[in-house]
Amino acid sequence: MWCSFDANIIASLHDVGPCAADLVWRRYLLAESQIPLTEPVLTGDEKADETALESFRIKTKVRQQLKNWTFTIPNISPSAKAFNVTPKFAKLVQILQCFVHQGDNFRGIIFGEECRFLKKFLVEAFL
Repeated sequence: MWCSFDANIIASLHDVGPCAADLVWRRYLLAESQIPLTEPVLTGDEKADETALESFRIKTKVRQQLKNWTFTIPNISPSAKAFNVTPKFAKLVQILQCFVHQGDNFRGIIFGEECRFLKKFLVEAFL
């Protein structure tokens, strides 16, 4: 699972920039935080128990961080100091903004070179 998730993070960072990579992390962690967290049952095996307790402590800290996470809004202005998306993504957003007046009636097709992550991101972001 982590390998697939890491690949999505790298793809998002490459395809649409650090803001989208943050969004992927946030979505994953929000999904994880919905799973009830229970303290591990100690087995008597010192090494296994310590590993289970450390994992529980890490998950607890991650959930706490998630509660306090302030998400950075995408900044598509290339001249801004806080520019946090790729130029390609900024251009895509600018083009899509031209059609905002059409509202829910807008339909479009986006073509790209390597869109394994971008396709998933756009579908989830705009639906």
